[in-house]
Amino acid sequence: MLHIRTATNADIAHLQSIDLKCHEEEPESSQWWQALSGKSQGGCDVLCQSQVPIGLCAWEKKEIVFEGGKPPLTTLQLHKLCIRAEFRGRGHGLRLLACAYDHAVNLYCPYISTIIPEFQLLPFVGQWLNSVHF
Repeated sequence: MLHIRTATNADIAHLQSIDLKCHEEEPESSQWWQALSGKSQGGCDVLCQSQVPIGLCAWEKKEIVFEGGKPPLTTLQLHKLCIRAEFRGRGHGLRLLACAYDHAVNLYCPYISTIIPEFQLLPFVGQWLNSVHF
């Protein structure tokens, strides 16, 4: 049976394994769990099968400040959304995303955002982003 719960320190080995297997290159920071677990408005949810994590969604409430006096934007920033390869294509990522949406609502975040490394973008998307000035 599958269920979603909050990650614990006992899950660290599973989370790091999922994280490493979901990237072509080793993630920049293998210490992301320690950084997030110390935040009061951040966390990590895990999708488990028989208590063993098969997917994760790490998130944090962030306030994005703009130049020029624009009001700040409050967002739930997704740091990681990973599903083990053998469990992909079954809607599990959407289940974790729905859980992140619930956190956004509870934390009064009108937006959900993520940062995608440039090397993971298709070439035309990277070119388009370079032409846009925010």
